[in-house]
Amino acid sequence: MAGQEHFEHGYGVQAVIDAEDASDNTGELESGVDYSKTDGVRPLPWMAIAIALHAILLVIFVFVVTVQPREEIFPPPEIDLAQDSMIPIPEDEPPPVVVVDKPELIVADPSVTPRVEDTTDTEFSDDEDKPNPSPTPSPSETDSPDDNPSPVTGPSSPFGPGASGDKGGKGPKGGEGGPFKSRPPGGCGPVHPDNVKAGLQWLADHQNDNGSWSSTNFMDVSKRLKKGAATTGIIEFERVGEAGTGYANSVDVGLTGLALLAFVGDGYTLRKGEFRETVRRAFDYLVSVQDAEGCFGIRDSEEFMYNHAISAMAVIELYAMTSERTIKPHAQRAVDFIVNAQNPGMGWRYDVRPGINDSSVTAWMVLALKSARMAELDFPEAEVFSSAIAWYDKVTIDEDGYGPVTGYNSPGSLNARLTESKHETNPSMDACNIMVRIFTHERNTDRMLKSQASRINKCAPKWDHLHIDYYYWYYASLALFQMGGKEWKEWEKSLMNPVLIAHQRGFHADDVKKFGKGVTRVSDGDDAGRWMLDEHGSWDPVDAWGAAGGRVYATAINTLTLEVYYRYLKEYQAK
Repeated sequence: MAGQEHFEHGYGVQAVIDAEDASDNTGELESGVDYSKTDGVRPLPWMAIAIALHAILLVIFVFVVTVQPREEIFPPPEIDLAQDSMIPIPEDEPPPVVVVDKPELIVADPSVTPRVEDTTDTEFSDDEDKPNPSPTPSPSETDSPDDNPSPVTGPSSPFGPGASGDKGGKGPKGGEGGPFKSRPPGGCGPVHPDNVKAGLQWLADHQNDNGSWSSTNFMDVSKRLKKGAATTGIIEFERVGEAGTGYANSVDVGLTGLALLAFVGDGYTLRKGEFRETVRRAFDYLVSVQDAEGCFGIRDSEEFMYNHAISAMAVIELYAMTSERTIKPHAQRAVDFIVNAQNPGMGWRYDVRPGINDSSVTAWMVLALKSARMAELDFPEAEVFSSAIAWYDKVTIDEDGYGPVTGYNSPGSLNARLTESKHETNPSMDACNIMVRIFTHERNTDRMLKSQASRINKCAPKWDHLHIDYYYWYYASLALFQMGGKEWKEWEKSLMNPVLIAHQRGFHADDVKKFGKGVTRVSDGDDAGRWMLDEHGSWDPVDAWGAAGGRVYATAINTLTLEVYYRYLKEYQAK
């Protein structure tokens, strides 16, 4: 049998098979021996033995079969892997991450902004043009408004009736790759370089840690006072001995923009020149207070439109100087806000499309957009500029004995003054009119511009307390420099050396008398005048707007005036 053959080799039981075959031969084996005849030994009961052996074999067979491997006919039983398996069960896989390309969103955090360490030559070189590491400003503390509204009749800002515009010129690409004419950092022009640097040093030494400038706490952060410099405060006219503070908080965004303009105007950017870190912090601060609509600073005071216009110019000009991709979104949003805030067919005032206009805010906005045009930012240039000109046409009238006169908020009206100010009025709106018409390329106005330039020179600068108006001097300098010729030469002669230079602190005769000639020294060494006198390089805020903007305003705007020689290429061509 097959089954038996299977076990034959394993267990040696051939005798069992032989016994079965011999079952019929009772008492005999195959040897033929008859055991019944042996010495009393009876033959064994072979049948019983065979049965016993079979029983034993059956038992053995049962045990062998139960321990031998066999083919699996049925599927294995289900096993609870969570309990029995040594291999952990993986969780459900998350859905795949889809990466979508989208426009870069620049969100800045001054605390993590990469510092640009430029230890090489600070002169501009197109060969060195590389994208700047993205400043990543993040929202920081915003300025809280002054609880007490400024007592004014007209604009309450030190940037008041049309303080200045900056940047422009149809210069070739230069600097760090921007569309404006190249400005090597420091000593940009051949005129008054020490005085410009002294002004910038004062601003840099009084900048807040967050990048802003304050009209009130600049002495608290002075690097000079910490090193033992003396301080005198204001030395002439009213408020003698006072530090020269201005309004709290409400003008600080605009002051930061004005100070930044002074640095950019002399060629400094985020990565060029000794003041590049000052510029970077100022830019980071302005970005941190720009809202989703592009407006710089809070909007709950009438100064906010001035604050925005000035800060917008600073950021736009910085972009125009460098073509930095991280600056462009902020500059473009600032331009968008200006366009959206314009009254249809007219100009601007203290809010978004308020329905009323003035020549001061309108001048600031036009000059910011002039910079935007040169930076190749997007806005409806023809519509915006023609509307602004329509406003100036409306408020410019011929007055007997005066010729064409541009008004502040109505035809021929005088420029505004702070309520508490006793300073004289002047033709500052005429200067706004000249600048706007030249920079918007509005022609056929030669008679008007020359007449107004003549009127400006009849109100020439002089260091007489109630006659001092830094804003007027700056705007008139820009306007008359554009016109050139005898108009500019006459103005320059009356303003620069005898007034601005002579009364800049550290160069002032009273400072030289008190501290010695060394106080005039402009350098980075320990013997520089800045370490002797905290006010060195600044101007006392004794003008018509000093009570609002304080020493920061006075220093920034007068430094800009000294830069007039190289801030703009001339665009005016008389017909």
